[in-house]
Amino acid sequence: MERTSTEFLKRVIATAARLASKLALRQALLFSLRVWGARLGWVGLAASAMIFLLTPDEFEEWCEKSVFRKDKNVRGFTNEGEELATLEMAFKEVAG
Repeated sequence: MERTSTEFLKRVIATAARLASKLALRQALLFSLRVWGARLGWVGLAASAMIFLLTPDEFEEWCEKSVFRKDKNVRGFTNEGEELATLEMAFKEVAG
């Protein structure tokens, strides 16, 4: 700013410099929020997956009695209606 002797140009240059620094700070803040937001999203997804995988739920109980059971000697559902009703209850429990 010392190359110009006009006071008006000095004010314009100073205002432009302040605006540029504010915009650069804003861009840096937005970038860091995007990065940390993405990382926190992945952490949340991993935590949800761990909770889902480590806690027994109605789906596991349904699988133990359905046609997909490991031990075929265990008695399964008596009919398809009972099996579908239990499956619907499992979906409702997980969803709601």
